[in-house]
Amino acid sequence: MRLFISINFDDTLKNEIIRAQDQLRRYASRGHFSLSDNLHLTLVFIGETNRIRDVKEIIDGIDIAPFQIDLGRPGVFRRDGGDIYWIGVTAEPGLYQLADFLQTRLREAGFDIERRPYKPHITIGRQIECAIQPRITVAPASMTAKRVSLMKSERINGRLTYTEIHAKELKQI
Repeated sequence: MRLFISINFDDTLKNEIIRAQDQLRRYASRGHFSLSDNLHLTLVFIGETNRIRDVKEIIDGIDIAPFQIDLGRPGVFRRDGGDIYWIGVTAEPGLYQLADFLQTRLREAGFDIERRPYKPHITIGRQIECAIQPRITVAPASMTAKRVSLMKSERINGRLTYTEIHAKELKQI
């Protein structure tokens, strides 16, 4: 099963992300845009594993208080065959503590987790090609992250679908 751990968005944040994504669509000659139901902030990408119980136990061990997430500036990762467009995120230290906790515990449990520094961003499109540089604006929007989700990624009838299979509520410490 293909897994990742994320923070899923409330409607206010999701609507602003979709508004920015719609701006990008107007410039794109081709590409794949993230489905609104799939918008999320990845904390850790796990990949293929059948060790779901181990991942759930690590998530259940989270002892971090809720924290605020704010949308930041848009950006792009240049790639051959089309670019990846994203929206940056600024957050209280809790986000980085949470990502570090999960990455450390997963590695200790033997998971092969990526070692690049955590750079929170929300992917809005992949393999995007534009004739001119897009002008994308992101209005101020924020939410309090109160829940961490273990997500399953799969194709259902040709559509990439993310399904929450476990969650942990963050509680005031």
